[in-house]
Amino acid sequence: MFVNVVAAMVAGIALVGYVAAYTPLKRRTPHCVL
Repeated sequence: MFVNVVAAMVAGIALVGYVAAYTPLKRRTPHCVL
């Protein structure tokens, strides 16, 4: 069960990082995502 939580966290961080890196290419938005 703990492994699923870690996997979900890693997937979420990867998704947020991808969105944060890909969004500025389409439109400039003053939005900081940690």
